[in-house]
Amino acid sequence: MTGRSAPVIEASNAAGLGLFDVRLGRFDEAALRAVGIPQELLPQVEPSIAKVGEYGPGIPVFNAIGDNQASVLGSLKDLRSTLLLNVGTGGQLSVYSERFAAVPGLETRPFPGGGYLLVGATLAGGKTYAMLERFFRSVLEAFTDQAGPQPELYERMEALLDQACPPGDKLTVRTQFYGTRENPDRRGAIEGIGPANFTPEHLLAGFLEGMADELFGFFAGMPESLRSGIRSLVGSGNGIRRNRHLRRICSDRFGMPLFMPAFQEEASVGAALHAAVGAGLVNGYAAAGGLLSYEPSV
Repeated sequence: MTGRSAPVIEASNAAGLGLFDVRLGRFDEAALRAVGIPQELLPQVEPSIAKVGEYGPGIPVFNAIGDNQASVLGSLKDLRSTLLLNVGTGGQLSVYSERFAAVPGLETRPFPGGGYLLVGATLAGGKTYAMLERFFRSVLEAFTDQAGPQPELYERMEALLDQACPPGDKLTVRTQFYGTRENPDRRGAIEGIGPANFTPEHLLAGFLEGMADELFGFFAGMPESLRSGIRSLVGSGNGIRRNRHLRRICSDRFGMPLFMPAFQEEASVGAALHAAVGAGLVNGYAAAGGLLSYEPSV
């Protein structure tokens, strides 16, 4: 885009390559030597808002940032008091921290302009709900005379959840059906099954509550100094944007109101705000959040 002959990179993208010292904001020279990778093979790490050149007739180009960091920038009005829940195919929880922190089960990532993100990521978010939808559809295909694949059942699933809370004991669903990042061989479970709660409604509610519980587990493991400052949630990704019941369940599980950005493609918005900060059109990343707006979550 700029005609540069040598690549450059920003810390939040560089960390995704591995062998990167997040605390110091540079590639780990000792680790590189240990695996025999010359430092010269890697791109130069430059500041977040460094201008790397121009495209066409004087259009400034700035360092690209990580997609997780961009989605946070494009979703949160207040970095310090809001938690981001992203549910697409997978699930992800992100919390901003001014100081470096290492928490078991969470990844610490650089944030543009300073600070860090503590990130808990599941291997399945919306993919878990899609698995249940496929199960319901396969039952229909196996026990009806209709030829060919059945249409998707998401609207009917939502209609079932629109009814009153199903009677009987709740099902406990552990949603690690696709494993976890620490243990890919781990599997999920459905517990507490009895004659009164082995119903589609209970399965639907249990799966959604299990998805919320898995994300909440990351939050519960964070230092109290971070958790105590969080006042609200923001949801992003189609898995939560298209499922108002999941939004309600997440709000109840975390005990906080949940808001949705008034637009989609949050990472693209964050990338645009990052460029606006670099170009001096917005006075810093905190001010960029003030340009965002939310819509009701239910």
